[in-house]
Amino acid sequence: MAINFKDLLYKGIKLKRNLSSSQYLNPIAERDKILEELSALLLTCVSKNRKDLCAFHKRMQKYKEYIFTFLFYDQVPPDNNASERAIRNVKVKQKISG
Repeated sequence: MAINFKDLLYKGIKLKRNLSSSQYLNPIAERDKILEELSALLLTCVSKNRKDLCAFHKRMQKYKEYIFTFLFYDQVPPDNNASERAIRNVKVKQKISG
């Protein structure tokens, strides 16, 4: 499940790179296909023996409407790297100065 989810995220990021600003407002077949694949992936059964995978599956079911938000809005990035870079210097300085 985790590998399939990872591949699905990569497909979404690849689609995001190819979208123009006018395409966000219109229905797109590739975006709909990705959302259908996500729904099918979340319907698969997960073994109760793997607690970490089960917890991940529950979180993804809970937040499935927000996973691919970046495919619907031009301003939303597919990752949070920019915000993490913005707070990195502050946190490093806080750790050093104690």
